[in-house]
Amino acid sequence: MKVSFPQGAHTAASSFVDPYKRIAPVYDFVAAAYLRGMHERMVEPCAAYGVRRILDVGCGTGLLTARLSRSFPFVAGLDLSQAMLRRAQVKRTAAQPFSLVRGSALALPFIPGSFDAVSYSLMLHEVEAGQAERMLDAGFSIAPLLFVLEWRSP
Repeated sequence: MKVSFPQGAHTAASSFVDPYKRIAPVYDFVAAAYLRGMHERMVEPCAAYGVRRILDVGCGTGLLTARLSRSFPFVAGLDLSQAMLRRAQVKRTAAQPFSLVRGSALALPFIPGSFDAVSYSLMLHEVEAGQAERMLDAGFSIAPLLFVLEWRSP
């Protein structure tokens, strides 16, 4: 499913029609086992670069966000889909605290230097190529490192 963010979607999340609303309830059941190993492999390079604060853009149901929160002191997840974020909320515990923010990957609501790294896990292929480039640029505007997990080039 290709998602094209309409002009201004990054400033008006409330007007976003959520294409993930129908799959959110079953996403973890379908994807968790497949993604677990890939998410484990994302932790090592983050640790090798001394990352302490990481933003998981396109966090969806929070599978990677929750995994990162077990290894790093400050983790936040960002997603435009309220349905996916509701699923991510149930993964937060006292032992695995992380923040969740509803917002667009095109206009990250953070100041430069807020994070040491930004992760993008299997979300850039969901958007048009030009938008993927702008999303990566937005990541570089708030952190010096980007970690991208994709099954093909965006």
